[in-house]
Amino acid sequence: MSAAESHPKLSAVRTHLRELHRFLLALLKKEREGSLGKTLQAAEWFQILLAAPEYQWLKPLNSLLSDLDALSEHAQVSGADLIIVRLELERFFFKEDGDVTSFNFHYRKLFKNHHDVMFIHGQLRQAFAELPHTVTPPSNAESVRLGWHKTGASKRKLLN
Repeated sequence: MSAAESHPKLSAVRTHLRELHRFLLALLKKEREGSLGKTLQAAEWFQILLAAPEYQWLKPLNSLLSDLDALSEHAQVSGADLIIVRLELERFFFKEDGDVTSFNFHYRKLFKNHHDVMFIHGQLRQAFAELPHTVTPPSNAESVRLGWHKTGASKRKLLN
């Protein structure tokens, strides 16, 4: 798969994943405000997200978004990179997981109770379907994913 084909596919995934992330955060904030009986300011909500144990399940999603941002800054995005993205999306969103601490478990609970999530989930699924796939995951997927941060604008920003 050429870079000309890879970047638009990655961009579509990032767009829908960001939209889903924003929606989930807004939904969780609304629920928290309802339980507290007050409106939370942005900084207060951010501190709650960082510190409250009931929101720790969101951290892997934040990490995935960071990884995709770093990957999108690469001049070349390979088919292997997109396969890894697909595998991660599948694990997060499209395979049920009984681990009560996982992102997937908490997401599925929200997904079942908030039908608005289904629309964004459907858009993400369409972008997911455009990614290349393989039966056998790459053995070095984790190191490749970490490597996405070692080049590109993200590293340049940190160095300046």
